[in-house]
Amino acid sequence: MRKTVAAWMIGLFVFGASLLVHPVQACAHSPDSPVAQGRFSVGLGGGLGSDSAAVGLGFGYFVLDGLMPGVRYVFQWQGYDHYDYDVYQHDVSLYLRYFPFDIEAVLPFLVGEGSWLRYTQEGKGVDDRSLSLWSALGGAGVLVLIAKHFSIELMAGIRHYFDIPSDIAEGFDENKLEWNLGFGLYF
Repeated sequence: MRKTVAAWMIGLFVFGASLLVHPVQACAHSPDSPVAQGRFSVGLGGGLGSDSAAVGLGFGYFVLDGLMPGVRYVFQWQGYDHYDYDVYQHDVSLYLRYFPFDIEAVLPFLVGEGSWLRYTQEGKGVDDRSLSLWSALGGAGVLVLIAKHFSIELMAGIRHYFDIPSDIAEGFDENKLEWNLGFGLYF
């Protein structure tokens, strides 16, 4: 597992470093760019699985051209019917995104995030449990404008959970590859 995490971290570092090298066709942010200073971002994401659901909402503000701090909330539910219990997660995150340049309607970015996670499991066959965890994420992504103020965003990164209680540490992966596909409004 550690080799996989190390490989992903190296890959993300190389990808992130390549974003900082401005290719010829890339340009600095123009005043009408969706990532120009003074612009807002509202993001919405969600997902459904056969036994899971998630929904998230985020808000950001560009304090400088290409630099956006923000806040995000995600709720996740996962049902384990064969074990007859459910897991609920509430995740509140503060993040920082950096968009080094625009390439037409494609905007690559780097992201750093710190979050607080409330984890609850309850049901038959398991001990009811509720705990809080802190985590940090580093990653990269791409925002693709499909209209003047509307985008599709894809991001991938490695999340690390801190201070996992010893009674659950064996069944809990402290380093996790995460990816997110969402929609954004920029105004």
